[in-house]
Amino acid sequence: MLSGQNMIEAARQIEAKCYDSAKDATDYKRKVEKRLAKAAKALEASQRPSMSEPSDTAPLEKKQALARKRSREDAAPEWRDLLRAARDSDSARDLLREHGATLEWWRGAPAVIGRRLRAIIDAATQAGSVGDEARTWASGALQKVEKLEKAATSLLKQLEARSGNLAELRGYCTKLKESKAELESKLDKLAPLLGWRDVPAPVQLVVCGYLDLKALGRLEICGRNLDAVRAWNTKAAGLARGTLGDLSTKQFLRAQTRARALLPPSLGGKSPFQFGTHWRPVSFDEFAFTIVVTWIEPGKPERSFAEFPFMRLRTHSELGDVNLSCGVFTFFPTAGAEHEAFSACLRRVSQEMAEDGNGAGADFPGRVLEQLEPKAYLTCTRRRDGAATRVGLFSSIGAVNEHVADEETEGSLYFGEGKLLLTPIGAHTSDVHEVPALEITLTIIWDASSGRVRGFGCWLYVNGENGGEELPEETFLALLRARLDESVRN
Repeated sequence: MLSGQNMIEAARQIEAKCYDSAKDATDYKRKVEKRLAKAAKALEASQRPSMSEPSDTAPLEKKQALARKRSREDAAPEWRDLLRAARDSDSARDLLREHGATLEWWRGAPAVIGRRLRAIIDAATQAGSVGDEARTWASGALQKVEKLEKAATSLLKQLEARSGNLAELRGYCTKLKESKAELESKLDKLAPLLGWRDVPAPVQLVVCGYLDLKALGRLEICGRNLDAVRAWNTKAAGLARGTLGDLSTKQFLRAQTRARALLPPSLGGKSPFQFGTHWRPVSFDEFAFTIVVTWIEPGKPERSFAEFPFMRLRTHSELGDVNLSCGVFTFFPTAGAEHEAFSACLRRVSQEMAEDGNGAGADFPGRVLEQLEPKAYLTCTRRRDGAATRVGLFSSIGAVNEHVADEETEGSLYFGEGKLLLTPIGAHTSDVHEVPALEITLTIIWDASSGRVRGFGCWLYVNGENGGEELPEETFLALLRARLDESVRN
């Protein structure tokens, strides 16, 4: 027979094999009972004497050997008890797997949870009567944590040693798990109530000095449960809201502050009450501009035309070293064979100007231009969706070769008082004739020898009785966007 310790190890091995090979709890129970029955039979067979009782005449050595064998059998534990002990060991292991984390949590609770509870007690004490209830609860919870820490430590020791009543241990572990959930739930509910609002005002000011606007906004949201009257509620009391009644108090005060800041300084404003010019670069890269020039060709019943499609607008600040100062907005076309007819007309204009001068006197603008009667049309297309709108119409020639440094190499044709078709604003009547309230001009610059168009330039003006002022680039950009949006809706 095996010694007692070897039999215990064998029993544990039997139990482990049953556990590993079982499909479910029922199968595990069946296998254990089968192995127990088999072990019982083996034990019973081993206790049967394999020889007859020795007679009085048997040799002494034989009697002594039989006595030693029976002594070993009597001292060995029962196989059923050993397997039952192994099964209890497995139950203890399952309890550790299920509740080990909870027990370890309670073992560390005095250091972790205890620190939070003591902080709540301190904050509640500073808050005065507001924190009486929280202080009472936290004090009792702190004592409970210290008590349950000792219970959790004892349970862990018993489970690790596989000792004690496992049925009772399971109940204790379940109660500790429930107590943990209850404590955590209470702490989560109590944390917002004893947070920023209960910090003393001097400490709040020091903390706010280290926070950015976003963090301050979050603190403001956290403080909405504060019983004190908010500063903006006091400031908004008695102010007329008009049609802004739907806004929150804070939004209304922001709107009122911004509106009053626009008034003259004598009324509490920040600057003179006038148009505010913001000198910042404006980009027109979202648009493409097309210019179509038409003229009368001798012998043809219809007007001829040349199209310069989808050009990029460049502002005066973008030109840099480009020697072409013919407007605030400039377009540079790409040369094409379809422009040859118009180039021939421009060469004739340059030739006449070289021979007869700048169309002085009654001959202005010259015989060639008088016969051609040129007109130009400017349109704008938005690149992202293809929306298009009319921008300007040019038919009144104002000057020839006015915007060139050398008439022998360059020519220019200036259309003044063009109609800006982005708004329905009418004309201003002067002493002589009607002048558009919003005026756009167009200058065509070309190479005198070839007649190839080098560029187009535009100016935009706001005309009044005292003269004209340039239309801001931001305003032109806003008008273009508004008209293009309207063209898509229609």
